[in-house]
Amino acid sequence: MPIAHERRWSVEDVWALPDDPRHRYETVDGELLVSPMPRFAHQRAVAKLGLQIGVYLSGQAVGELMFSPYDVVLDPPTR
Repeated sequence: MPIAHERRWSVEDVWALPDDPRHRYETVDGELLVSPMPRFAHQRAVAKLGLQIGVYLSGQAVGELMFSPYDVVLDPPTR
């Protein structure tokens, strides 16, 4: 859920936050988003789905499968 702040958050701002093992912090279009870390059942479902997608992708030239946590910085406006 978005945190109401007047400031625009950058990737560097988020990376500078103290470690918090209970929450995930990210910024999208300058807005700080905070969500709880996924639980075991969620991670199990992601792994099962990922295995199936991985099998599909291994036979195609359409993309690459990545698992979280994985930092993605798209372009300067998202920073």
